[in-house]
Amino acid sequence: MIRNAWYLLLWLLPATVMALEPVSVQQPLLRVGYYDNSPKIYRNESGQPDGFWPALVEELARSEGWRVAWVYGSWDELTDELAQGKLDVLPDVALTDERAGRFVFNNEVVLVSWSRVYVRQGIKAQTLPDLKDLRVAVLRDSVNYRGDEGIAELLSRFQVPVTFVEYDSYAGVFEALASGDADAGVTNKDFGARYESEYAVSRTPIIFSPASLYFAFPPEGKMNAELIARIDQELVRMKGNNASHYYFLLDHYLGVRAADTDALPSWLVPLALSGALLLVLLAFGNLVLNSQVRLRNRALVSVSRDKHLAEDQAERHAQQLKAFFENSPTAAYIKNTLGEFQMANRDFIRLLNRPVADIRGQTLADLMSLQDAQAIEENENSVLRSAEPERFEEHIHHGGERRTYLSNKFPLHDRRGRMFGLGSVSLDITDQRAEEHLREIQWRVLDLLSRPETQLGEALQCMLDTAVEKFGEQPVLIIRRDSDVLHVAAATGLDQAHAAAVDEALCCMFKVVQSSTERHLVVDVMERHCHGALKHLGSLVGLRYAHLYPVACRGERDAAVLVYLSAEQALASSLRRRLYANMAQILQLTLERHHDRQEQALASAIYSATSDALVVVDTKERIVRVNSAFVRLMGGHESDYPGQRYRQLVGGDTSSVLYDDDSEQVHLREVTVQCGDAAHVLLERVAPHFNGLNAVAWYIVLLTDVTHMKESQAEIDFLSQHDSLTRLPNRHRLHQLLEKTILESERDEEPFALAFMDLDRFKDINESLGHSSGDAILREVAHRLKELLRTDDYVARVGGDEFVAILRNVSDRQGLDEVLDKLLQSFRKPIELDGREVFTGVSIGTALYPDDGTLADELLRNADIAMNEAKARGRNRASRFYPALVEAASLRFELDAAMRTGLEQGEFSLMYQPQVDLASLRLAGLEALVRWHRPGNGPVSPAVFIPIAEASGRIVEIDDWVLNEACRQARLWQDAGIEFHRISVNLSALDLGGRNIVERILSTIERHGISPSMLGVEVTESTVMENVDAAFERLRALRDAGVFVSIDDFGTGYSSLSYLKRLQVNELKIDKSFIDDLPLEENDRAICEAIIQMGRHLGLEVIAEGVETASQASFLQDEGCSRAQGYWFAKPQTPDELVVWMNEWLL
Repeated sequence: MIRNAWYLLLWLLPATVMALEPVSVQQPLLRVGYYDNSPKIYRNESGQPDGFWPALVEELARSEGWRVAWVYGSWDELTDELAQGKLDVLPDVALTDERAGRFVFNNEVVLVSWSRVYVRQGIKAQTLPDLKDLRVAVLRDSVNYRGDEGIAELLSRFQVPVTFVEYDSYAGVFEALASGDADAGVTNKDFGARYESEYAVSRTPIIFSPASLYFAFPPEGKMNAELIARIDQELVRMKGNNASHYYFLLDHYLGVRAADTDALPSWLVPLALSGALLLVLLAFGNLVLNSQVRLRNRALVSVSRDKHLAEDQAERHAQQLKAFFENSPTAAYIKNTLGEFQMANRDFIRLLNRPVADIRGQTLADLMSLQDAQAIEENENSVLRSAEPERFEEHIHHGGERRTYLSNKFPLHDRRGRMFGLGSVSLDITDQRAEEHLREIQWRVLDLLSRPETQLGEALQCMLDTAVEKFGEQPVLIIRRDSDVLHVAAATGLDQAHAAAVDEALCCMFKVVQSSTERHLVVDVMERHCHGALKHLGSLVGLRYAHLYPVACRGERDAAVLVYLSAEQALASSLRRRLYANMAQILQLTLERHHDRQEQALASAIYSATSDALVVVDTKERIVRVNSAFVRLMGGHESDYPGQRYRQLVGGDTSSVLYDDDSEQVHLREVTVQCGDAAHVLLERVAPHFNGLNAVAWYIVLLTDVTHMKESQAEIDFLSQHDSLTRLPNRHRLHQLLEKTILESERDEEPFALAFMDLDRFKDINESLGHSSGDAILREVAHRLKELLRTDDYVARVGGDEFVAILRNVSDRQGLDEVLDKLLQSFRKPIELDGREVFTGVSIGTALYPDDGTLADELLRNADIAMNEAKARGRNRASRFYPALVEAASLRFELDAAMRTGLEQGEFSLMYQPQVDLASLRLAGLEALVRWHRPGNGPVSPAVFIPIAEASGRIVEIDDWVLNEACRQARLWQDAGIEFHRISVNLSALDLGGRNIVERILSTIERHGISPSMLGVEVTESTVMENVDAAFERLRALRDAGVFVSIDDFGTGYSSLSYLKRLQVNELKIDKSFIDDLPLEENDRAICEAIIQMGRHLGLEVIAEGVETASQASFLQDEGCSRAQGYWFAKPQTPDELVVWMNEWLL
């Protein structure tokens, strides 16, 4: 997997590495100023220089081997610093006479720009006079403001008064328009085109101040001559190649293609010719009129002048004027003040497609669509009202398409100054506008894609929306194939009702595209053989033909399809044909840019985010660049490393070669690097990166820190033979150690012992306190075992709560018993866990070598059997193996299996022993005692099967049966009206440790419909102390619910006032062992007296069990014991026998 990631990185990294600048200590450093004049030059959101000029400077620096130090500031600050020699270069400077005397400029023009007037929403301005009395926002000291052809000079010439508001940036100009602080504003064409939609300002047709932009240098710069020569030389080279980086940057930042880099817009030239022609026509007309006047004057002076000669001359002048008018490359006409055509030239007649005779005397409404006519007549009325020339952009639908014209309209006056008509000269700028719109579409889309947050679908939708905005064409959609899944990436002119039909038709359209190599396909969706989904789509939108333009991207022939739905089979309009062909090209460029962006983002992300150190090294093994992971590894700062020798930092051996052949293989080696006080082992991978001439440009070095991997491998090796939690040897390692110990003992004739240890009731602790607490206990147990055992002994963890110790040099049973006694004593100490004490015992089984076995598995099995014997004998003790235990273990297994069958087949029953109130000698309750009668084997003593059930966990099933049976019997006696007070049942440690014991008991009571006070539960002290907190919580919950709670075998365990107070039980039961020798044995008497007094002081009832003589009963009665049970009163009985006893006892 690591290897695959490495090859992916090598594949993607060149996209990032290509942007790196080689660094050398000998390379000159250029201090380059930049300011905010987006999109040509600005500081981006990351605080870095961006735009056309910075990208061009970086390309020049890369080509020439310069280093660049960027200096950000305002225009005034940077020009002052350049004049003082604090900067070496300042880009984006227009050449003026004043600046030519202040700075030095390169010779080759870098960019040509011009300026435009914009207005805020609600303001209309078509000419300079329209700016009268407005507030005009300008860039302080800019050429388009203060220059010879700046807005201030132009308005002064035309005597148009305005109020100028100066700002430090073009962004400030547009912000003033957006906020209403200014009415009009001046920016260069690039900033305006980029941000006019963002600031919601309106573009006007007022264009002025063409300017050539250069690099500016300080007046006495030491490097000027060399820099200018090299920059001019490189500019000439790049501008001479349409595929160069220069044109790429023009396209990327300014949306200008190589073919569109004229000094001024292509439509300005014919417009200027048109204007000049208009002036010629006016001048010529004036000449004709003057000529006629002179002829008349001369006729008055001399009537003898030949009248016909004057008429002929006037006729010639009229013919010349008509020739100019007819052959003008513009559509021109003259109308009277009523809007009726008087004259029209050939281009205008061709536009209307009407004979000239049909035009004269007609109005626009008679000759074209009402919508077009009304718009043009509104413009003409404006001219007639103002009596001033005006310029308009007008639209006329002609030949199935909308044509755009730039029209100059002017009033016509006679000699007396009376207006008698209107003239119009219109230049067809449809193609130029279309090119502009297409460039704007491309610019908007690519600008969106330049923003990391923009999704491809958003950019494609912008493309279609802008096309509709500019050309009015719809419906159009883009189908994209992504991982063989077809989906609509963008659409316009289709509503939600069409969505399902479009989805159904996707596959059909793609099949048509895949079956052909044509780049423009037309599908008649109503054709008989056409797929039903396409017919359905066509009928919904009411259009018959689908024009499909498949688009390839990165070797994928049909990456996307541009679909235009039309009523035309053949697009009659050449403009529309070019439009969709160009839209397909823009779509292709968009997909390629998106693909590039994804690759660059992935490469950049890998370069920056990879945890491996990455170094780019030049062919002289000097470091060019490092990533942040390398800096984290080595220390210092990223800027410390460029220029340093790689081998001096990594590997230490400067004589070793980084890469010793010309192959494209990845070289791998292991190197050691001293990083501070620690030595790191690194896996070094070196791969060459080749330039376009197939020569090595850089070496890409990936350094993977394998120090932790090696440490992890050592840890894996350790854990293969050790337990991860306790760090003790595991079962596999124990076998190895045991085999080794057997061989050594056999050789030295020294016996040893194997101790198999199992923690008592550890499962209860795990379930009640949680596994994390259980893990803490296991770690503490392991620590205690290691502390107790000798250095030549071994201890291992072989299961969840099972440990095995190999006890060496045990010469006799006495020595073994001493070791085992230490182990048992250590487990009687509580374990501190989160501020509380937890007790856990241990059952130990031992087997001796060679007496109890000579093989490893044999010794382990026999020690395990002995451990089970210890558990069967009451836990928390040690048991030695002897052969009879094998038979006992077999019997335990047999009885455990028989218990399961016995529960299912009803072999268990309950006996009830009465509990008598010693003061009144009346029945005070019953204790339910379980009995097992095996068919064919007879009764099985509880002393035999209860320990087996507890060891196997079967006790939970038995206790559930006892609880259910006791509640059932209580309900029967209750229904029969038999007074029995309550029935007490015993809870085992497994029951009390279970999380749901309270719910189980209460639900059983509820199921049988008895009162909780009819049930009592008895638990031993040792059971409570195994998990004090959990026991306290659960017993308190039962007591609060009304269940009677009794501590059984009291005095045999951890009797203390503190825990009794916390428990809040109802009763203490004195163990039978303290009753047997009453009243003669003094110690037993003292213990019983103390328990009775303790119960009285704590408000607890006290009951004695095992009362078998009158003297015992009398002693207990005299001491104030509450109740008693035993054979002196009654033995355990069946329910029927008990009823008889009750009746006799009451008598």
